[in-house]
Amino acid sequence: MVAASVAAVGLAIPASATDGITQNAVGTYKFEGKSVGTRTWTAAPCADDAPQCIRVSEFKGKDTDPGKALWSGNAYWQVGSWIMFVEVPDAVKCKDGTTHTVRINYSWDAVENTGWRSFNDPGICGGKAKSVATPFELTRLGPPPPPPAPAELPPPPAPVEVPPPPAPGEAPPLPPAAAEVPPAPAPGA
Repeated sequence: MVAASVAAVGLAIPASATDGITQNAVGTYKFEGKSVGTRTWTAAPCADDAPQCIRVSEFKGKDTDPGKALWSGNAYWQVGSWIMFVEVPDAVKCKDGTTHTVRINYSWDAVENTGWRSFNDPGICGGKAKSVATPFELTRLGPPPPPPAPAELPPPPAPVEVPPPPAPGEAPPLPPAAAEVPPAPAPGA
């Protein structure tokens, strides 16, 4: 009975989960940040199954199609917190309408799911250089969305009919297409 329970528990954990810390963080979250408002985050194990690593993607709405992510980055668990550095496109918008990519640090407590979003603004919009840090909160909504289905493969090529080898002493038969080709004209003709 114990062996059956252990086997059932082992089957319940996805093969891509590298460790308990990573598996505990995998899911879909509501991100609420003072500076950016509400977003949706998805967290999945990192592609290389690195221990204590999750791949976080941010979405504007609830549509978590991987092709619609605003950005994605790897977060690593360090002494009770997740830490992630991400190049975020259009993170800073100036009064003249221009936008700029900024490297943003996200750091959040792995238990409380509260943390800080921070970056250094070197005066991109013509102002003084400053450090910006704003709090955020994550609320777990459920499991992560399923991974995308693999691209559909084209059908296999039609089988090629291979004639049997000629008997010893016989010339091999010509392929049907070769028998219909007229001889090439003689050079200079």
